[in-house]
Amino acid sequence: MENTLRKELHDLIDKFPDDKLQEVFDLLQDDEYSDGMKRMLDEEYEDYERTGEAVSKEEVDKIIQAILTKNNA
Repeated sequence: MENTLRKELHDLIDKFPDDKLQEVFDLLQDDEYSDGMKRMLDEEYEDYERTGEAVSKEEVDKIIQAILTKNNA
């Protein structure tokens, strides 16, 4: 499972636009995740493991933008 997940993540990174990749990188560099953020990420991952369905790029963009907007408020 881990190798498959790593490959999928690498494939996504290879296809991700540089500007969006920078936003995700910046977000990941911040070690100050709130408990709510951690809980949301855990829930999303558990849902992915259960259903095998991933979120669309458009939905990811919306989620990232909402997080960035919230963190900058």
